[in-house]
Amino acid sequence: MEETAEPPARFSKKIQYMALISTCFIAFGDSVEVVLPSVITQPVSCQLNVTPTQEHVLALAMYFTFALCLVISGKLSDMVGRRILILLSMYLAIAVTVFCAVVPNFKSLLASRILLGVVISLNLGNVGVYFTEIAGSKKFYLVGMTLSVTAYTLGGGWCGLLGYFFLEKIGWRYFVLITSVPLFLPPLILFQFFLPESHPIHAEPKEKEEATERTLLQIAADAEVQTDPTLKWRVVRRMSKLCLYTFAHGFPYYGAILLVPSLVREENKRNSSVSPCAAIHGSQFLIITVLLGLCHLIGRGLSFLAQGRVRSGTILVVCGFVSLGALVLANFVQENVVLVFTMIGIVQVFGAASVTDLALMTTEKAFFTSRYLSMASSVRGCVMTLSIAFGNMLAEVLPSDIALIVHAVFWAISIPLAIALLFKD
Repeated sequence: MEETAEPPARFSKKIQYMALISTCFIAFGDSVEVVLPSVITQPVSCQLNVTPTQEHVLALAMYFTFALCLVISGKLSDMVGRRILILLSMYLAIAVTVFCAVVPNFKSLLASRILLGVVISLNLGNVGVYFTEIAGSKKFYLVGMTLSVTAYTLGGGWCGLLGYFFLEKIGWRYFVLITSVPLFLPPLILFQFFLPESHPIHAEPKEKEEATERTLLQIAADAEVQTDPTLKWRVVRRMSKLCLYTFAHGFPYYGAILLVPSLVREENKRNSSVSPCAAIHGSQFLIITVLLGLCHLIGRGLSFLAQGRVRSGTILVVCGFVSLGALVLANFVQENVVLVFTMIGIVQVFGAASVTDLALMTTEKAFFTSRYLSMASSVRGCVMTLSIAFGNMLAEVLPSDIALIVHAVFWAISIPLAIALLFKD
């Protein structure tokens, strides 16, 4: 296919770069909020008398609330605007964080986690769509997507790093405030005073469609599909494939990360010098967190370099086989903790590459109108979150050796689903 000239961008470079900065800050902050409970689990449990079962409920409450709210988040942003919802979520995020820092008991803490799930669904669920509509070219979109998911990856490592140095010194309440609130201030200021609405909510329906399509066509690889009268059913078929793959892939990818805190807690229990109410972050956890963050960066970078050189979907298949091999090998070397973590690192590298390619496929292949773009992003995010919740549940209730076997099985299931995505709908 001959390349055609890209249509002029609807937004200036200044606006695009400010949107990129805001997207990265929001992704970073949301990652900190998600990882934070794992960092402060032990001190919170001891101070508020939280049982292991209640700890599990806290984690699942946030994930399930996030997943359910994502379903309506996209449609809501179509009605009131992306910028308004993202701005509202910034104010709510700060308020919920302050509330979390002063909770007196488990019920209040549970309420704060449920509210946090609503907040993250509003900002993380819409900021990606906002940036997609702001982006002026496919290259800038790819760069922005890579940087934002990298920021999300680094958020967990940053939270662990601060926990290692400051948690026991300042207490978990002050720790919650200093790790979260400052991260939401820069995007709040940018969205409040500088960034415009990306979606023309006050325009006529036809004008809305045309405005969004002009932006998406700069990202799309095969733009002629927008005139296909069977587009609706093609979207349904592709979305079904994407959702099935997202769950089968997301569970072992994120579930492997969730095994790390469990393994560290088991190691600390065997170490009699560690206080039962101390934070789980020892030197091993800090090193592992940083290394996993580097694995994510490598995976995102590999996927970015492969775009345009390798057919979309091929990355999913290749990464699936490599990750499956790493998980199978991890089951045979369970007595060697270093080798197990090495295999988990390999899973993170190729899993991160798969996530990047999957996000691009969602935007690029079938969703060329505003009503499909927000729907696709919301549904895929919902399914991914449910897979994370499932992984979190198994990480808590299953021994690590059994959990590794379950992860390998799910990754094996994801491979034929990835192959199915290679074929036209």
